[in-house]
Amino acid sequence: MKYLSSLFMACIVVSMPLLGDTKRYEVSSGEIEYTIEGGGKMIGMQTSTSGTKSVVFKDWGNVEVSESRETTKMSGQQPQSEHTLVKFEDGKVYSVDFEDKVIYFHDIMGGGYDKISQNYTQYGRDMLEQNGGKRVGSEKLLGYNCEVWEWQGMKMWVYKGVMLKITSNMMGVTHTERATKAKFGVTIPSERFALPKYPIKKADAMYEEALEGEDMSEEEKAQAKELMKSFGFGQ
Repeated sequence: MKYLSSLFMACIVVSMPLLGDTKRYEVSSGEIEYTIEGGGKMIGMQTSTSGTKSVVFKDWGNVEVSESRETTKMSGQQPQSEHTLVKFEDGKVYSVDFEDKVIYFHDIMGGGYDKISQNYTQYGRDMLEQNGGKRVGSEKLLGYNCEVWEWQGMKMWVYKGVMLKITSNMMGVTHTERATKAKFGVTIPSERFALPKYPIKKADAMYEEALEGEDMSEEEKAQAKELMKSFGFGQ
């Protein structure tokens, strides 16, 4: 599950058009800390999740590192901890597997993505609306005026393209990530964007093996494979 969830995070990070002058966000740099919490009943068992997450970015979001640590408790079982780190840099994604000490790499620009030159924050709004998302208001978080959106069981608070809070409630399981600290337009030390000195492997050769190891139905695996293909994996 750890590798697959990391890969899915990477897909979300890079599901966007890119060009040299494209701005993923409407702010040049940022440093954000989040709390993670959630829980509910899954396959008849009570679960709870807690953790933290940090995000740093520069160059209007074209270089970004997201790192999280989560612990999930399920009744009658040992707690499961997960440490993920995903780096996005100019169309390339690096997903760190701390357990196996390897970094999975994918060049999203080699997956057939179209390049466009426009404000990506507005592009994101347009895509949400085209897919049934609705802007339901505005609200301040940490002093920043956020757009509030709802889409497919999720509610999102977005400041200049940057997610400051997201909640979901799917099949009785809730999940919340909320920013507790946020600073924008700041200088981020270069070491915050460094990756561990692990071997780098192409993700394309690994994703099917990861799916086969998941506790999923054949239909769910087929849907996951189609999702991965839509992001340029396994072409």
